[in-house]
Amino acid sequence: MKIPIFLSLLLFQSTIFASSTKEETKSLEKQTAIFCKTHTQKECFEALNSSTFTQNELFIFAFDYDGVGVANGKIDKLIGKRLWYLRNQDNMYVFQEQIKIAKSGEGWLQYKWKTPNGKSIVKLSYIMDINGAYYIGSGLTLQNLEEH
Repeated sequence: MKIPIFLSLLLFQSTIFASSTKEETKSLEKQTAIFCKTHTQKECFEALNSSTFTQNELFIFAFDYDGVGVANGKIDKLIGKRLWYLRNQDNMYVFQEQIKIAKSGEGWLQYKWKTPNGKSIVKLSYIMDINGAYYIGSGLTLQNLEEH
């Protein structure tokens, strides 16, 4: 039985925790996956873009398997951008690595990232496939590199 979108969002928001940990990151993503797997892509992407699935600094992003941003709860300028060839400071193709994880089902990826304001940080993201069509992810900031 398909749960109405407004009820799904209400139920989800009542389960959000007060702080962001590795376990909470995974929990947020698992709940998002349940929503996305039981609703249309359009409904899922609209919910992600509206910041429905956020918790403290955590937000959910979604990319297709060509590395194109399809939804983002925080950085909307990544929607529609193909980031397949984007490399970080360590020459890691971050989105290709995320896709490898998603194609295997789910898992964690640690990588360096530049924030929209230019700060270098270390991220730990949980990546999960959604019905073989696209993947979602969310990540913790492990370290602000400019402060250490």
